[in-house]
Amino acid sequence: MTAEETVARADAIVTGRAVSASESADGMDRTYVFQVDYSYKTVVPAYIEVSTASKGPACGVELTIGATDTVVLGGHRGAWSAVSCSNYGLPTVIPPSAGPRLEPTHADVPDAAHSDASVGTALVRPGWMVALWAFGALVLLVGGVVVATRLRK
Repeated sequence: MTAEETVARADAIVTGRAVSASESADGMDRTYVFQVDYSYKTVVPAYIEVSTASKGPACGVELTIGATDTVVLGGHRGAWSAVSCSNYGLPTVIPPSAGPRLEPTHADVPDAAHSDASVGTALVRPGWMVALWAFGALVLLVGGVVVATRLRK
């Protein structure tokens, strides 16, 4: 697909940086909070959510948190998505057919953007909570053994 064809099919093209990412419970999809510096084709808020498949072979787009990227988007009005086929080989200079560079509208920073967690990090629990769960599991195990022993007699 040529750069002109990519621009023609895009609903929006944004330049900015991913500030956070989260994966769906099933691990199939990833959502980035993307801070928009400017866009082409349509005005977008300063922060948008961009959904994509979490794996490259499923046409997912992988963005590096904090790195400046230009991303071709499909969808509209808060339901933005990105696929690798539209973003592969995107030229560094956007073709004139994309129109003028547009400034983003003001938008509050989504809660997810304040998180310093990134994709692939472990879920961290306080030590006392882990100890409490371990103690509860031990009590259940011992209680189960005691009940099973009494039922056999």
